[in-house]
Amino acid sequence: MSADFAPDPLPKATREDGLGDQGMRMVDRVVSEDLGWIFRDQTRKDFGIDALIELAHRDRRVTGRLIAAQIKCGKSWFSEPMADGTGWVYRGEVKHLNYWLGHSLPVILILCDQDDDRCYYAHVAAARVRQTSSGWSIVVPRAQILDASAQEHLKRLTRAPQRKDVIEFALLQHLVDRWGDRLRICPILEAPRDFQRFAHLIEIRGETGGTFGVHFIDASVRLPTAEAIEEELEWRDYNERATGGGVKDLMLFVVGDDPESIRLSADAEELVDRSPNLRLHRLLYDDERIVSLTEIDSGDRPLEFWPGADEPGL
Repeated sequence: MSADFAPDPLPKATREDGLGDQGMRMVDRVVSEDLGWIFRDQTRKDFGIDALIELAHRDRRVTGRLIAAQIKCGKSWFSEPMADGTGWVYRGEVKHLNYWLGHSLPVILILCDQDDDRCYYAHVAAARVRQTSSGWSIVVPRAQILDASAQEHLKRLTRAPQRKDVIEFALLQHLVDRWGDRLRICPILEAPRDFQRFAHLIEIRGETGGTFGVHFIDASVRLPTAEAIEEELEWRDYNERATGGGVKDLMLFVVGDDPESIRLSADAEELVDRSPNLRLHRLLYDDERIVSLTEIDSGDRPLEFWPGADEPGL
């Protein structure tokens, strides 16, 4: 290169970028290997949540119970130890605190010490937060190490009612309102032993009815992409095999806080169109006073149904 010209300007990886990646790798390893759970990177759209941790059974069957995590890596996050040595003070911005406390999932803050190869965590709850003049703080206890020993504590965080539980209950009411006396909800004792994942098993009487596994995608946790819908179809196929062909159809509800979040992409719509054993409905979640689900059409207009009708306005 001629000495007369400076090198072309190029992006530069910062030390913070490297530490962030290292922290993600550390937590991924602990969650996957020590806890035997599922780690999902969420940094593509980072609004203060870096990853979702999904609890799993010992045989790796997933549970749908989730914990949201914010991950910080590097010595700078351990620069304010408690005087008694019991932990470290983390200070944050109010906008992040509001987001975490209002999140539909329990949120944990994870501090990663790359030198000791150890991660510590704290559950971000209002009772543990101390408001300051410039923001807020929380103590990350030294005793709360993210490893196999944390399993029971983390499980307890997910046992409190989550948005998933609320949607599942509200969806049951929506099914009753939608199909009226044509609907029969199969009790758990009637569900096949190997029937997995889906929230409900229903029968709808009449020519346009059938037997359906019922499940939903919560757009606040996972967008309704073709990949997400394909995963639900794979579970439908599993249930059909497990029940000897007794459950052939899936009724899938996409639930979100606004129409945009539950709008399907072109490839997702194409997948739905070519999946004959799939019925998909979009529902708006409203918890202003009491939780309710409102079905909307392709133009984002609310639909009204007479109980038992297949089409709106009949």
